[in-house]
Amino acid sequence: MRASFWFLLFVAIVAVLALKRIKIVHEDQRLLIERLGRFHRVCGPGRHLVLPFVETAHLVRLNEALPEWTGLDEEQIHKRILAEFYGVERLRRL
Repeated sequence: MRASFWFLLFVAIVAVLALKRIKIVHEDQRLLIERLGRFHRVCGPGRHLVLPFVETAHLVRLNEALPEWTGLDEEQIHKRILAEFYGVERLRRL
């Protein structure tokens, strides 16, 4: 009885650690993986498993919203312009 309790507890802890290390990357993001502090790979969109205690994940967002601005066209009509710039916005450690 006691051995099965500890086994179930161990399995539950391993499952929780594994689920916390699954990273989901969206289309406008990339995941930079460092293994033991050195660059290892860049992951695209999708689900990725990051090894606990060995790999570190950094999320890189590729788009940046520019501030909204207005202007006049050739017929003197006010236009509102929204734009996004695609480039590295920030690096965030996960």
